[in-house]
Amino acid sequence: MIKFSNVSKNYVNKKKTINILKNINLTINDGEIVGIVGYSGAGKSTLLRLINGLVKIDGGSVTVDKYEINKLSENKLADIRQHLGMIFQNFNLLDSLTVYQNIALSLAKSKLNKDEKEQTVNNILKDVGLLQHKDKYPSELSGGQQQRVGIARAIINHPKYLLCDEATSALDPTTADEIVQLLKKIQKEKNLTIVFISHQIEIVRKLCDRIVVLSHGEIIEDASCLQIFTEPKNSITKQLINNVVFDSNIDISNKNVYQIIHPNSKNDYVEKLNKLLNKHTEDFKLVYTTTILVENQPIVYIYINVIKNEKTLIKSAKTIFKEVKKYE
Repeated sequence: MIKFSNVSKNYVNKKKTINILKNINLTINDGEIVGIVGYSGAGKSTLLRLINGLVKIDGGSVTVDKYEINKLSENKLADIRQHLGMIFQNFNLLDSLTVYQNIALSLAKSKLNKDEKEQTVNNILKDVGLLQHKDKYPSELSGGQQQRVGIARAIINHPKYLLCDEATSALDPTTADEIVQLLKKIQKEKNLTIVFISHQIEIVRKLCDRIVVLSHGEIIEDASCLQIFTEPKNSITKQLINNVVFDSNIDISNKNVYQIIHPNSKNDYVEKLNKLLNKHTEDFKLVYTTTILVENQPIVYIYINVIKNEKTLIKSAKTIFKEVKKYE
């Protein structure tokens, strides 16, 4: 278990103190895949680096299992880091070493003999689908392949926790999805706890069980992935979700719009909605609808432009849907 208790972190910039993290209270349970999302400057990467002691806290405590990270000696912290694999945005590979050598470097403190090390590296290369590329150099690999090397290096010592800092941000959408699927596979096979930092809530929804939303150094929401996408509370969370829900060509900001979020269950709500819209063509019309998958459950997002008679929409739509909200 990873636990943050009243954690704060400050930086001094030109004699001005900047609060990067403020009163963070967060528990990450073993076996969870937790996504920490927010816009640039929210404090996500700083929070992640507090877990392995790369950044020191200014107040509170960070505990990994029974160890309070900020109170450990350098030697003990080095031991703890063996259980904390880390994946970086820009891969952090050594260009002068082959794929095999980059991964084997993480076994430097291992007690394995030469043959055992070779077998261990080859096994991990199979796990990430790179055995045939073991003798290549990073410059000969695609971005996705380089990140697979980063993943292999991070998990070769069988860590309990895997810390991912914007692990898909440098990748195209298709490759990012492949990395997400690989992480899900590895998490299941090795029973890892994953902490995944990203500004891409689109990626987080495909990977994580739970989402923590960070803004200006504070936690503003913490809930299951499904709850975040169906019942967002904070305006920042809603903005992040809108980036997933809306096509780039859709603009409903200047319309009198109501929003319906509904699980795509096996009922006849589509037929009923169409009847409602056809019955009240002068009162309101459908602006936009889409369906996205959250935790393997299809969620429908519907946006209706109200021309007049808002009360009619609310009363009629609530006979079909649980909740009809004014879009903000």
